[in-house]
Amino acid sequence: MMPVVWDTVEQLVPRLHAEVLSYDKEDSHKGSVCIHVGVGQPGAIRIETCAFNGEHTRLDAAQKLPCATKAGKCITGGADELHTSVDVDAIVDELSSSDLKIERSNDAGRYLCNFSFYLSQALTNNAIPVLFIHVPPIGHPHTKDELTRGIKAILECVVKQRFCQ
Repeated sequence: MMPVVWDTVEQLVPRLHAEVLSYDKEDSHKGSVCIHVGVGQPGAIRIETCAFNGEHTRLDAAQKLPCATKAGKCITGGADELHTSVDVDAIVDELSSSDLKIERSNDAGRYLCNFSFYLSQALTNNAIPVLFIHVPPIGHPHTKDELTRGIKAILECVVKQRFCQ
């Protein structure tokens, strides 16, 4: 679990990707996918499609702002937005018959969820699929078991896309 702290996310995400990418280097990252999960708004489980580079101005859990020299950017000079290479619409379609409400979202927000999603996409440069799933708080409306089942179903879809096509 990643703390809700700008500095920690900025240090941890690149380190985790460096470990994964070096581990999979001989196999061209074939065995890797990167799935972030964060708590979002009540309602549906939302699969994010886009991360934004900027407007990160909220205080984190340590009451700090992101690095002021970056003017709230994830990466100075980076693209304004990065889109996941995962076919989110196919996942939403495949899971539409489940009892869970799972939907596509085009806005991961402007807080640490978006920040980690953007960093992961920028660091992997589409070498591996990167996805962010926003789950509602437990009980709003889904139970912990339902959320776990939903995340597992999404992950299974990502694995099918990655390895069975």
